[in-house]
Amino acid sequence: MCHRIQLVLVCCGAVAAFGDTLSRADEPQLAIAPAQPVRYAQLPPMPLPMPLPPVEGTSDDQVMTLAEAEAMALANHPAMREAEGLVRAARGEWLQVGLRPNPEIGYLGDEIGNQGRAGFQGGFVSQEFVTAGKLGLNRAVAIRETSAAEQRLERTRRQIVTTVRMYYYELLAAERSVAFSHQLLQISSQALQASELRLKALEGTQAAVLQSQVESDSALLLVEEATNRRDSARRRLASVVGTSAADSPQLEDAFTAKLPTLDWETIRSKLMADNPELAELATEVEAARWAVQRESAGRIPNVTVMSGAQYDNASEFAVANVQVSLPLPIYNRNQGNIVQASGRLTAAQAALDARELALTQQLAAAMSQYITASRRVAKYSESILPAARESLDLVTQAYQQGELAYLDILATQRTYTEKNLDYLNDLETAWKQWALVDGQLVGPLPGGSD
Repeated sequence: MCHRIQLVLVCCGAVAAFGDTLSRADEPQLAIAPAQPVRYAQLPPMPLPMPLPPVEGTSDDQVMTLAEAEAMALANHPAMREAEGLVRAARGEWLQVGLRPNPEIGYLGDEIGNQGRAGFQGGFVSQEFVTAGKLGLNRAVAIRETSAAEQRLERTRRQIVTTVRMYYYELLAAERSVAFSHQLLQISSQALQASELRLKALEGTQAAVLQSQVESDSALLLVEEATNRRDSARRRLASVVGTSAADSPQLEDAFTAKLPTLDWETIRSKLMADNPELAELATEVEAARWAVQRESAGRIPNVTVMSGAQYDNASEFAVANVQVSLPLPIYNRNQGNIVQASGRLTAAQAALDARELALTQQLAAAMSQYITASRRVAKYSESILPAARESLDLVTQAYQQGELAYLDILATQRTYTEKNLDYLNDLETAWKQWALVDGQLVGPLPGGSD
């Protein structure tokens, strides 16, 4: 949207200049009563726009750094509590699946009432014995599922940090866009004033006044858009940090830092080694492998042993009994679960491979955007903006010496402001792409910044 409005402003400026030239060449002068000539030297001096102007803020002790914003978001965001809760749940699952079955105790009574006697009276103890190391295999699967939950926690942490960084840079750019758009509005308003004075002095045309009015109105729309974007960015940052937008402190100017140099091979190697999503998928592959072993061990049935003791009231003898039982794996040999676990292992490995390819493609796109934006930032800061500023200084000197018209300096200042807006947009893009790359491409939180 910012580029579209800037393009409209540039086009309006071009139309204004063309209309002014065409009017002076072909149009008859309007019949207006003579007025006192107005000298351009009588107009108020123009402010010189500066790149990345400071924004209004409070005292230094109320400045919030990027690191402080990240720490506040990690401490306050509910997504962290949710992910931490899931890790605790996974650890509880690991503990539970490795526990042995509880023994059973019960009452035994037999031949009760035979010959009017109490018969056999006693009790029993029963215990199921898990065979083939299935409890250990259960925990081998669960410990990897716990590791996957921990990787999801790390991914959530990086998502929060990435979201804070993107909102932080967005708000920095939005605040400076407001300052630049106000400069552009001031320039357009003074251009309109100059056109009206030229018309009164019979040195301009009504067409030039109308075109200046169009440009001034477009600049006003740009101010409104920039203000709305700033307010929205402020609310978005406050929501993720956990503060009130009304109490949002001034931000530290992170744009003054030098953009990092990124190397493709280094970044890609780090991504493949440290990305929490890949680590989670790799852990799920390991869990699936252990699950295949666990289901294969499930073909061996568990053994249940029961022993009891009774007292025979007729013979006044105590008797004992022992019972051992296990199911015969004739029909159910756990074959369905084995096939299911094997299929999940195949799917988990394919998901890991597919995500590695997707992340490589995403990294290529992010690196391309970062390199393009950072090179444009370097070009603007090293040559375009200095040249535009030098041109502005020369035009200002020429105007002060009476060699140029007032509208010439206004056009030059408008161009200078627009170039600063372009520079600011590229700077925001570069830092946002850096935030994505540095955050291992986990992206912002769902519903976060694009």
